[in-house]
Amino acid sequence: MNLLCSVPYIYTLEITAACNAHCVGCGNVFPHDNSHLSLEDCHTILKRISPYVEMLRITGGEPTLSPAFAQVMQAVDRIGKPIVVFSNGLWEHPLSTINILRSCQNLDGVLISLHGHSPSSYQAFTGGDHFSTVLANIERASEAGIIVNTNTILTHENIDHMAEVVQLATQVGAQVVAFSRYYGVPIPGLTDLSIEQFKFAVEQVAELRAHGRPVKFNNNIPLCLGGKLTQACPAGDTHCTISPTCRVRMCNHSPYEVGDILETPIEQIWQSDRVERWREQIPTMCKQCAAFELCKGGCRANATANGLTVDPLAVAPYSTVPQLSQPVRHRLYHDSYPRTCFSLHEEHFGYVLINRSQILKVTQDAKPLIDTLTSRSMPLSKIATTFGQEGLNFVGLLYDRRMVELEPAHG
Repeated sequence: MNLLCSVPYIYTLEITAACNAHCVGCGNVFPHDNSHLSLEDCHTILKRISPYVEMLRITGGEPTLSPAFAQVMQAVDRIGKPIVVFSNGLWEHPLSTINILRSCQNLDGVLISLHGHSPSSYQAFTGGDHFSTVLANIERASEAGIIVNTNTILTHENIDHMAEVVQLATQVGAQVVAFSRYYGVPIPGLTDLSIEQFKFAVEQVAELRAHGRPVKFNNNIPLCLGGKLTQACPAGDTHCTISPTCRVRMCNHSPYEVGDILETPIEQIWQSDRVERWREQIPTMCKQCAAFELCKGGCRANATANGLTVDPLAVAPYSTVPQLSQPVRHRLYHDSYPRTCFSLHEEHFGYVLINRSQILKVTQDAKPLIDTLTSRSMPLSKIATTFGQEGLNFVGLLYDRRMVELEPAHG
């Protein structure tokens, strides 16, 4: 069954191409200039995507360098959906930047680049001596009540120090520490990590999580590499990027453009031949994999950047879906009522349930149970009687994904 969405629900807005960092491994795919998304164009874009948007990611370049950063954040905030700002942490006016961020009612956090555990490991990737500045701004923002997470691109300089990165980031206030693979052609001696090193990184994240550390992968590592689920790629399905020049792309790490949102509605762009060509780039090996829905075939941006047809970290397809973890058992009180914490969008295949970055697709067969949950008309005991163990399992899945909460009986 085709479970591709008719429109994207998560949007990355690149509001400026300007940046005050000089990373040797810069992930931007547009020219480094001073082009900015105008406030007028921002308003037009928001009007066009507002019927669908469930999360907005604000980035650049360095978004705080946009001359209209404060006004853009105000406009985005009025949409009423969660906002995440991606930043390098090199703020020219830290207190002003923090005040702008704090004024947003729907800010869901700031993701700040922290590409090392020491000044030298940080500088190896960024090319700048700003390690202490970034740490200070993470701490300032955290102390001001802003949710701060960090992201670290894996390099030869930091891969053996992942635990130290986590320790450092949490010490200055980061709530979640993310690691990412490098996008693009590997930089010799810096990001040209071996398969074994990536396997080590996957295992290290799993081990740190098992010990209660707030760590995750921030992008896709093919499931077949180490047998650990990271994050399936949503590009071309539930996510798109819009550049400072209003061009729509599948992914902020791919230069592949599919239309101009000022000229063409997003609904029409998402059904275009160019979008379909992106979707068709999934390798045959991955289409044949039993775990495809979990992994989505790895990273197409990385494959095309390296002149390949398959993610360079993909190993071999699974013949059966691997057992990734032991089933979670919950003790759910029979008289409690599930309260939904998701937005619901109807699609041709059924529904898309969204809570921030959590996305779950269900078919039309789930409609009676979804209707019951959204109406809050049944306690768990009656859900069990009406929908059986399968219905309870579904509620448990939603509970795991923070898409439902359980409340005491009415009255």
